[in-house]
Amino acid sequence: MQLYTKGEELPNARIRAPYPKMFDFDEYTRTPPTLPLNAQISMSQRNARNVKAEARNDESLLRTETARMASTRGDEAVPDVGSPLEALHPFSDEEVQRAARAREFRMELEPISRALMECILETIRANNA
Repeated sequence: MQLYTKGEELPNARIRAPYPKMFDFDEYTRTPPTLPLNAQISMSQRNARNVKAEARNDESLLRTETARMASTRGDEAVPDVGSPLEALHPFSDEEVQRAARAREFRMELEPISRALMECILETIRANNA
């Protein structure tokens, strides 16, 4: 992880190091709104894109937290915050219902994004209530 010393440009934070005391690290951890549903992109493709976006978002959140800790400690050299978080693709109710009902269909989608898995689990709980 690259470290920046006083006066060096932090590309993602868009400021020069070090971070000011009132820097809003939380701005870099806010989840963007979900993308509009695009039925022209298959459920499988949307899920695969979400898997990749979730991995990039996890890395970004880790980088931001590392930068926050370095700033809090007063380190002379600090890392940049993570990249902006990526929006995820949604799924229709019908797609989620199908995934919740059909194990074979879920297996075709693997790996399943956390976003889709949360929808599937919520649907299964609702159907069993």
